[in-house]
Amino acid sequence: MIVPNIKSNDEVYRFLMTYLVHGFEVLQMENVISYISKKYNFPQ
Repeated sequence: MIVPNIKSNDEVYRFLMTYLVHGFEVLQMENVISYISKKYNFPQ
């Protein structure tokens, strides 16, 4: 996945994570949002 490769750039990391979470919220995929939150500690 792309996330480990962008952690060094905080601005890009926050943008991408916010974008992904929003997309999964629209699709009502709460399990995916929970996974992202736990695995990548987002939001920080």
